[in-house]
Amino acid sequence: MMKIERPFFASLLLVLLCTTSAMAQTSDQYERDMRKRVAAGLISPAEIEAKIESGEIKRFGQVFVNPRATVLSNLTRSKLHVTISEAIVANEEYKEKLDGVDTGAYTIFAPRDEAFAALPEGALAEMMEEGNEDQLKAFAGNHIVKGNYTLDKMIELIEEGKGRAEVETLSGLRLYFFKRGPKYVVVDEIGTKSYITVSDAISANGVIHDIDKVLQAK
Repeated sequence: MMKIERPFFASLLLVLLCTTSAMAQTSDQYERDMRKRVAAGLISPAEIEAKIESGEIKRFGQVFVNPRATVLSNLTRSKLHVTISEAIVANEEYKEKLDGVDTGAYTIFAPRDEAFAALPEGALAEMMEEGNEDQLKAFAGNHIVKGNYTLDKMIELIEEGKGRAEVETLSGLRLYFFKRGPKYVVVDEIGTKSYITVSDAISANGVIHDIDKVLQAK
């Protein structure tokens, strides 16, 4: 992850910590309950691993996914997706949409923090500067699609499209889905191929997919 030492970024992080503590409460409680069940002997670590393997229990960003929490709540708890979380939470409109169960379903394609190192030097820092909120909003919106695009749904669309599916993000970016061998890839408008590394963090109002590249417009 790129280290950014900017006043606006510092204040943004403070806002993130203050606002997401309430948003993440449901997911945090779920995590605590799971750990209590293990400590009490109600479920063994081996049983949890088996449930993770079967997909009954999901981990995303090293924490348990709470299927009753919102996509934003589950995303902001991930220690591996801090940068994209900050970009999304910085915009009040996106924050309200993704943390509301009555605002429709949304899909987040979430690049891990290390993926941002591939951006041009200073690009992320510039977006984080005060006065560039619209640019940051557009960047965050590149990773959000309205609708519940689980992996099964994407596979269905790829098959219907004879090998390719296409969706539009909240920022108007066109994304394309392909199957490459056993894996599935999301391609942006500049041709960046981002593989889905962890799929289907199912939440109350949508789904999150872990991807290995940042999505960008032309």
